[in-house]
Amino acid sequence: MIYITGDTHGDPNRFLCSREEKTWTQEDTVIICGDFGFLFENNESENAFLDALEARPYTVAFIDGNHENFPAIFSYPEEQWNGGRVHRIRRNILHLMRGQIYSIEGKKIFTFGGGYSRDRMRRKLNVYFWNEELPSSEEYHEAVRNLREHGNRVDIVLTHTGPKGILCRMGWGIEDGLVLVMAIDDEDYYAIASVALSEHLRASDIQEILDEELEPDFAAGDYDAGARKVYAAFCERIEELYEQYGISPEEEAGWESGTLSGDGASGEPVRTSSSIGRGIRSLIMMIVWIVLIILIVVILAAVFGGRRGGPRSGYYGPGYVPPPRRRFFGIRPPRPRPPRPPRPRAPRPPAGRGPGRSAGGRGLGAPGGGAGRRSGAGRSTPRRGGGFGGGGSRGGGAGRRSSGGGRGR
Repeated sequence: MIYITGDTHGDPNRFLCSREEKTWTQEDTVIICGDFGFLFENNESENAFLDALEARPYTVAFIDGNHENFPAIFSYPEEQWNGGRVHRIRRNILHLMRGQIYSIEGKKIFTFGGGYSRDRMRRKLNVYFWNEELPSSEEYHEAVRNLREHGNRVDIVLTHTGPKGILCRMGWGIEDGLVLVMAIDDEDYYAIASVALSEHLRASDIQEILDEELEPDFAAGDYDAGARKVYAAFCERIEELYEQYGISPEEEAGWESGTLSGDGASGEPVRTSSSIGRGIRSLIMMIVWIVLIILIVVILAAVFGGRRGGPRSGYYGPGYVPPPRRRFFGIRPPRPRPPRPPRPRAPRPPAGRGPGRSAGGRGLGAPGGGAGRRSGAGRSTPRRGGGFGGGGSRGGGAGRRSSGGGRGR
């Protein structure tokens, strides 16, 4: 049996926690589609797991991804295996090289690993990523030669990522697209679109395609036919989306390559009515925002501008009374408040004899003065206290707080 899985990234649980792993025999082959990860740091712990994996009866084969230590992989001996070249890491652990065609259990499997690291700007060259992650021209030519020798017909194609042209078209400029997973043993399947494609293709649309195109063949056990029908249906739906947004896939490909011209000579692409409509709407929205900003500035200047200006005192001569300010849009200017009368103060008792006031009620004054506000237990004031059961800001009582210890909000 051939088992195919995605990135393992050096996680032993991908093998040890698999229920099926205990039933695999020497007749089984597990293929990992890139980012194997157990040769990344090339240290003792990785080598110890590789030694433990070598004790397993089944064969582990992996193609390279973009997160690989290529110098470490290339340091292992190269040999022929099932019709293609491999790097033998251990007795039963093999690196399937790019552009090779292997015969495994009667199936022709074409492999082409590698991929571009989107996070390479955050990684250090030759430490956390290597330029060998991208295929070379020699690897491309070897892949073409091997495919021609087999009449350009294989049963399975294994890559870490798809061709850039297909991914950009399926993902609308983002290197992802549509993922269709069929779990044969569980009798289940699932499809998910890329983030960019999902903005135009609803989940109900995907479900409709799966129900109509995949379900009949999946129930009959003809999984390849169902997958081909799903692929064709999604391509038709994408064609409709391109037409809806005013561009066809052929036009987009011509614009990207520079071979499409609008008038046959100038080389400028033809603008469709939908693209012109989107440009007009964008211009109208920009004008509306500019008008709103100008209107807000004028209102604020009219409301608050009068407070700073006005006639200077004595400029028009003594005794000049400025006219009252007019309302603007029903807003009344602030009126000056009369000064508050002074509050009468009670006479203070002699020191050391009068009763004091504590935070919890009335108590006898201590020698040298009345007891003032303290940070004891109990309910604190809202402005100074930390909540229930604690003192004010002068003490360290526990309680509800917006930051620090205790229960945060």
